[in-house]
Amino acid sequence: MKRSLLLFPLVVSLAFTNGCSEQKGQALTGTWKMESCTYSGAERNESAQPKDVKRFCLKIYSPPHFAVVEMFEDNPDSLLFAALGTYELGSSRYMEKYDASNVNYETTTWREFDYSLQGDRLTMTRSADDMALQEVWVRVDQ
Repeated sequence: MKRSLLLFPLVVSLAFTNGCSEQKGQALTGTWKMESCTYSGAERNESAQPKDVKRFCLKIYSPPHFAVVEMFEDNPDSLLFAALGTYELGSSRYMEKYDASNVNYETTTWREFDYSLQGDRLTMTRSADDMALQEVWVRVDQ
């Protein structure tokens, strides 16, 4: 809990920071809400949006940084995941690296995703380490 409380101000401050801009990353600048996601693999097979329990997840981009916060929609005290880091955007590949997180994630590893950006809709997919994921995000502001 202490680590969550310490991480949250960093995530919020990132939302109000422009940071160093890079031309490619400008397409993602703003706040995105996760519309749906599916994770599957040897150890995990779930949809993050079951009908009885909904998770609320926001991702904020301010090139070259990002922050993500996830909690249960009906319980504002339920911080499931919070992280911040840096990202790079190519023509069809997106890479991100956590600089800090409230869970035990490796902070030195770049994670690579395929992505598709169509207007205010971002779809990210990844298959690695015996797990596949697909996340669909919608922009809520710029």
